[in-house]
Amino acid sequence: MHLYIQALAFVQGMTLRAVHEDCASRFLAEKAWEKGLRWRDGHRPALADTEWVEVNVRIPCDLADNLVEVSHRNGVGLPDVLYTMLYWYSWVLYPPLHEQERRKAQEER
Repeated sequence: MHLYIQALAFVQGMTLRAVHEDCASRFLAEKAWEKGLRWRDGHRPALADTEWVEVNVRIPCDLADNLVEVSHRNGVGLPDVLYTMLYWYSWVLYPPLHEQERRKAQEER
């Protein structure tokens, strides 16, 4: 997912930091968790998993404070909020082409 978000940043002509800021701003404005998006587990698995990479999400303090508040209000950890935010951005707002095609084929059935 991180590599995909890096690619999105490149395609959009944005820095990764700008994409993270856009992601956080839109996630907070949209409040997708109130519309059925379930929280994803953002904690690294106990066993070494080569699929997991730790990522620094650098955003302005006001956005970070708002995400912490969302975490507290919903009883989930901040890693869960951040992972769900990145998932939402990369899978709901800007899904990969293969996922767009899968969704389209499913709708046509």
